[in-house]
Amino acid sequence: MVKGKSTNGLMKHIRDNHNVRIVGSKAKKELLQMGYYHGYKAYRYYKRSSNTFQINDFNEIKAIYDFDMNVKSLLYPYIMNIETAIKNYSIDTLVVLGDCSFDKVYENHLLYYRTKRVGSDEYQVEIKRRLNLRKKIQSTIYYEYGNDNPVIKHFSHSGEPIPLWAIFEAISFGTLGYFIQCLSVDERRKISENIGVHHNQDRQAVTLYKHIYILKGLRNAIAHNNIVFDCRFSNNRISNNILRNLSSELHYVDFTCETITDYVGIVLFYLKKIGFSKTELKSLVRKYKLYIEKFKSEVPQSVSDRVLGTNINLKISSLETYI
Repeated sequence: MVKGKSTNGLMKHIRDNHNVRIVGSKAKKELLQMGYYHGYKAYRYYKRSSNTFQINDFNEIKAIYDFDMNVKSLLYPYIMNIETAIKNYSIDTLVVLGDCSFDKVYENHLLYYRTKRVGSDEYQVEIKRRLNLRKKIQSTIYYEYGNDNPVIKHFSHSGEPIPLWAIFEAISFGTLGYFIQCLSVDERRKISENIGVHHNQDRQAVTLYKHIYILKGLRNAIAHNNIVFDCRFSNNRISNNILRNLSSELHYVDFTCETITDYVGIVLFYLKKIGFSKTELKSLVRKYKLYIEKFKSEVPQSVSDRVLGTNINLKISSLETYI
């Protein structure tokens, strides 16, 4: 039987094998707090385990951990506000078009597939996407009913169609993006215009759902307490058009979604669109700047430059100007 290491044993392993100084009861408690495998080991590298930071003191690992936790704590309520607002704006846009039960919306508005030639590969892809959306929605209803969601149970027992707002309360952010992607171009455009994110170059009205897919990774990482400081949660390719548009909107140099500051930028973009005040936006940026300054004071410059980028001050200045 293979025996695991105690925390004291792990500290010795860190000293002997990683050449990282870690001693004392304070460091022991901090290691226990963050954990070894999903904490210490995961904070030793940038994006991939092959990109290990040149760090020789546990306090520097703790500084990365603290920065990560601070960013998650800062952004969590805002990202949840954005998700809720996009759902509400979507319902507000669709409800005036007629019956807003999911079945009717599916029949009358989730029609993007019709822009493709019948039988073509693209047509089949969109048909599958639409069918998969129905499957996701039905699975959500089944799950919520089984977990005694009172709204879902009420409509199910009454025999009435379940309204879209009840379904939107239960679906994930990613499924919302999937839903908007399946809408006709006109409906996608109307929702984007309602929120204020549509632009004339976006003829297919793809901006909103592509933004949702960008934000979804951040939202899920924060909600599940996964690591965010190096954006390792980002696993979807982002089109250059989307990046260029965000860069232009924010007057922001080198918007790539490769640093967490870029994600702070898109969060600010949406908070401004959905009506947050300048005071609230300035407070967010001010707190983020404090976390950055603390982080930079506690790690080698090579580490902070890698995590934040060498143009971090210019990016922060752009965000302050945008507000």
